[in-house]
Amino acid sequence: DVCSSDLMAVLLIIITLLLMLIVTILSIPLTYTVRLYITSPFKATATVNWSGRVFLFSFRYVLGKAPLLRLYIKRARHRSPLAEPDINQDSELLKNDAETSETDAVERAVQATVRNEDDNAGAAKKVSQIHVHLRPLLLNREFAVQVLLLIGHILHHSRLRTFTANGTIGIGSPHETGILAGWLYATIPQSIHELQFNYLEKEYNARLTSSGRIIPLILIFCVLPFIFSQPVRRIIRTYITLGGKYNHVQRSKDQS
Repeated sequence: DVCSSDLMAVLLIIITLLLMLIVTILSIPLTYTVRLYITSPFKATATVNWSGRVFLFSFRYVLGKAPLLRLYIKRARHRSPLAEPDINQDSELLKNDAETSETDAVERAVQATVRNEDDNAGAAKKVSQIHVHLRPLLLNREFAVQVLLLIGHILHHSRLRTFTANGTIGIGSPHETGILAGWLYATIPQSIHELQFNYLEKEYNARLTSSGRIIPLILIFCVLPFIFSQPVRRIIRTYITLGGKYNHVQRSKDQS
């Protein structure tokens, strides 16, 4: 009995120490940078750093194409890095871009190695076929509400350090462009001093950049309700089903 109680005490101590270690690791803040490109087509990129350069996650999305995800650990390349999307080759937005944050430096360093890398044709075909079936599930009010709730929870708990907008925006109507400009100057005047407005023509050539940090432990509690919501569960279930059918067809073709 004494040996059993001692063994249980040791196990409880070990479990407690492991839990404390996990909580400590998950309490190390993540730093993130998100860029939204208001262009044609719409583009979005994001990079997440954890514990300096130990962990780097990159994301890129171009409207109408499959998202690209990249993961690095201790500078060892696990997948090909993210290529920074262009807005316009002649745009002042690119010429005057002077980013100095550590996240941007890491992102540019990993981008430089794979700007000419080709996408896998088979994987692109698979994603495009699945994307057609998922489009109605992604473009609906229920899923949009869950995404907005997730963004709201993350912004509420995260520490947003910077938010800037630069480039040129023109809605095509002087009246509507003026309303947009007035609203932005009234709400975030310090963030849009590099943003210009075209009151005469329609022009979409702007970039929104935000950066900050968030604790992974809090992020988990924000993401779990999103993942287990009904619209997201429906998307995951459909994606797994379609992916399994595609792989089964591909195996049948290979065997034949």
